[in-house]
Amino acid sequence: MQVRLKYWQITLFILPFLLGNLLLELPHHDLSTYQERFRIAEFLNALSIFLFVFYQAYVVWGFVKTSNIKSKLFSINALIPVVFFSIYCISLIYFTFIRTIPPSNYVPGPVTKDNFTTMGIIILLFILHAAITFLFINGLFVSNQIKKIQDPETQQSLRTSFLGPMKTVLKTALYSFGAALLIIIIVDMVKIT
Repeated sequence: MQVRLKYWQITLFILPFLLGNLLLELPHHDLSTYQERFRIAEFLNALSIFLFVFYQAYVVWGFVKTSNIKSKLFSINALIPVVFFSIYCISLIYFTFIRTIPPSNYVPGPVTKDNFTTMGIIILLFILHAAITFLFINGLFVSNQIKKIQDPETQQSLRTSFLGPMKTVLKTALYSFGAALLIIIIVDMVKIT
């Protein structure tokens, strides 16, 4: 129950994010074209995040299954971001490609207090939960569970099979998104000047 991906394979998870942001950099002639491209870019960004979160959760589930840990709470906690981003991607597909009209409370411009709805707050909380789980909880849990094992050979085997891939996906995600955001900032600064 393990899938070992190399750095370059994990880096492919960032491609939807890059394509979405490249789409936003294309010239647009009117507001409706920009809004359509923005919705497509939002879907591609969510897809990229989903790929990273799913791979890490898959490695965590493999660790839980291999090490016979009886922690249902941890398995559910690792599952919540995957389910959320699955539903979020499906809803973005629906609102981007099937129902292409803007929602009834749509107001052009930045989000104000009036149109930041309860659903927006729920989505924000799930994104925060996914970020905390991805960045901290999964890695710390696996690392602590490995430390509890007495046999050094088993410890090393679990580190190589599970903790190593988790660190790889975390580092690759952070470096890839950081580099992509830096490139986007530089391109926008060049466009301004």
